Amino acid sequence: MAFLDVYWRDSRGKITNEEFPIVGDFGERWFWGSEYVGINHDGEQFADLNQDGFYELFLFVPLKRDWPPQRTKFIPNGEWLQVWRLKNGKYVEASRDFPNFYTKQILPKLDAAITQAREDVNEVPAEKAKPHPGISNTDDYWNSSARYLAALIMTRDKILRVLGIDPNAGLEQAREWMKSPDPVLVDDAVSVFRDIGGHDADVRAARLARDRASEDWPFRQW
Repeated sequence: MAFLDVYWRDSRGKITNEEFPIVGDFGERWFWGSEYVGINHDGEQFADLNQDGFYELFLFVPLKRDWPPQRTKFIPNGEWLQVWRLKNGKYVEASRDFPNFYTKQILPKLDAAITQAREDVNEVPAEKAKPHPGISNTDDYWNSSARYLAALIMTRDKILRVLGIDPNAGLEQAREWMKSPDPVLVDDAVSVFRDIGGHDADVRAARLARDRASEDWPFRQW
């Protein structure tokens, strides 16, 4: 984990600072290569979105998880871009105040990444058919594309819920993931149910499904 220190000077010349944690993760890959002015690739982003003379801060934030002990850190987690604005001398999370930023800049980029990820998933069977010394057909490597696609979908749906566009975004997808033999996708379902809220029965059922999938999965560290 790294930390971002933000310093600013008010009209009286007083310097104030705040510290924000930055957790790098494969789940940020959807944003790499952005041409949006003012945003770089290090998790530290600033831009004056509403042209009021004050710069908003952008932070990649991992989706809340319900990870069991064996889940490895190398599996991509969804990360969505939060907007923080300066208010009364302090940065506060204000993503809901900038819906146009998400609908015009962020969601289209996520949709494009999801489309590409689906294509990558569709190419896996043909790629597996080729000889790959050192990589068996049951290796976890072959599940990477589907897991990254799930991370992107979870990120998009999280934004749709935050903005109020679709409070139940991801609910039906999570119920499909519950049926997967891959415990990672079942684990994703647990996290979606918890984040939406009010689905305790689904959470319990998904955790049981995750346990069953884990027993049959060939790798302890999934």
